[in-house]
Amino acid sequence: MADIASLKQALAVSPDNLPLLLLLGKAYLGEFQFQDARETFEKVIELEPGNPEARTQVAQILEVEGRSSEAIIRLEQVNAEHPSYAPAWMLRAKFALSENDGESARECYDRAVGIDTEVADAELLKRIREAGGNKLPKRRGTRPRWLPATRGQVLSSMRI
Repeated sequence: MADIASLKQALAVSPDNLPLLLLLGKAYLGEFQFQDARETFEKVIELEPGNPEARTQVAQILEVEGRSSEAIIRLEQVNAEHPSYAPAWMLRAKFALSENDGESARECYDRAVGIDTEVADAELLKRIREAGGNKLPKRRGTRPRWLPATRGQVLSSMRI
């Protein structure tokens, strides 16, 4: 992981450099400096409001801070606005698993891996299966439990 001091030095020259800011946020996370990480990711969001990576990272930090409801709402927004962003689906699978909802966790996990096989995590899948997240046949015309009904317009564009 990149050195925090080096990244801060580079950002002094280019303070609005989104890739550098994202690297700095991840470096802060790696050092468990959650407040600094969140501030850095919020700066990315300020510069690029729709950035799915920064928004997903903020959701993850909120979860760590014990603000699960806010984390889930923010993550659902990322899922709705960026349905092809696999890391957000994978984080949603982890959130569902932490809520002991193996079925929803499996749906989100499968969605993430269907988008990008690189995010596959055998240990997570094992835990999802142990929580009851066994692959079930698709039921046509039913709304996934993890997607709020208010996102009805989004469902048609998501090809679930």
